[in-house]
Amino acid sequence: MSSHYGQHEGRPSLAALARDEGPGIGQFPAAMTAPRNRIKEVREARGLSLNDLAERVGADHTTVWKLERGKRRLTAEWLSRLSKALDVPAPSLVPDWANLPTATLANDVPPLPEREDMPRDVPVYGTARGGPEGTFLLQRGEAVDYVRRPPGIAKARDAFALYVEGDSMVPWRRAGQLVFVNPRRPAAVGDHVVVVLQDGEDGSMPALLKRLERRTAEKLVLSQYNPEIEIEIPTSRVAQIWRVMELEELLGV
Repeated sequence: MSSHYGQHEGRPSLAALARDEGPGIGQFPAAMTAPRNRIKEVREARGLSLNDLAERVGADHTTVWKLERGKRRLTAEWLSRLSKALDVPAPSLVPDWANLPTATLANDVPPLPEREDMPRDVPVYGTARGGPEGTFLLQRGEAVDYVRRPPGIAKARDAFALYVEGDSMVPWRRAGQLVFVNPRRPAAVGDHVVVVLQDGEDGSMPALLKRLERRTAEKLVLSQYNPEIEIEIPTSRVAQIWRVMELEELLGV
């Protein structure tokens, strides 16, 4: 596949893409509106399927398909994840960056508040204790920490955060990182979710941080990345299912 790619006239080789430093990721705005991109071009040159690339970036193949075709906003976060997965500099994935109108970009990216202006009032309910079946334990109404409130949940007063435990969701999230949940946002297939189980002992709330693959009246089918397995949970054991908010939602872009 790679040699075939290099034979197309007018297309740079993969080695050339890897050498192309461009303006640097730091010069990209927080979000961009569907510029032409080379994601599919480079993916195919690497001999990767949609599913292969989706697995590397911790997303579903539909999301990658939308990113390739400009049907989903290509944020700086996505550029960073995709460039690492494809082993090329991020600017080489968006060759038309220099030609995008500045006014369009400015209107597309809302101003972000200073760090000091974000109140430290989002409760963290995750605990450091492990549990069975890869679960972690939630505190019932008792925060173990408070973190700053991103602009995307400025008005979501019941939003909360959790500390990731273990490495089952690497590379999407690593141990010690935060995930944010807005209980009023419904979960859908393909979302990363927090599933709270009903069968905790002594009033504890065991929960799972996974990806929702399928949902029926009888069961939830969840997946994790490390190792790659699927987990079936009877709906009779499910107390709550909450969608984890992605970075662009938290930034309000």
